[in-house]
Amino acid sequence: MTRNHPMCNAAQRVGRLPNPRYLMINPEVLEIEGVKISLGIANSTHVEIIPVGDAIPLLDVEVLYTRTDWFDPGIQTWLQAAEKFEVLVPDRVPREMIVGAY
Repeated sequence: MTRNHPMCNAAQRVGRLPNPRYLMINPEVLEIEGVKISLGIANSTHVEIIPVGDAIPLLDVEVLYTRTDWFDPGIQTWLQAAEKFEVLVPDRVPREMIVGAY
């Protein structure tokens, strides 16, 4: 959902992922049957994985996509939690839904 996934940052810090690439995915990927959202890093213990329809109200788009005071420690904690959410697509993301890369 953003370019700032905590696992990527951790891998970069220790040199396992020196030059990450990101794919821009059409948001319509959320309409694919079986897509789920993890409310944290998906392979972590006790992370809830729920259907998209149940997760949409929980996605914190305000802190992810609007200007906020990211130097505020409370907002920083809020942002770090929101950046851990993951979209889980069964099988594969259709090629036509990959709309760019950076």
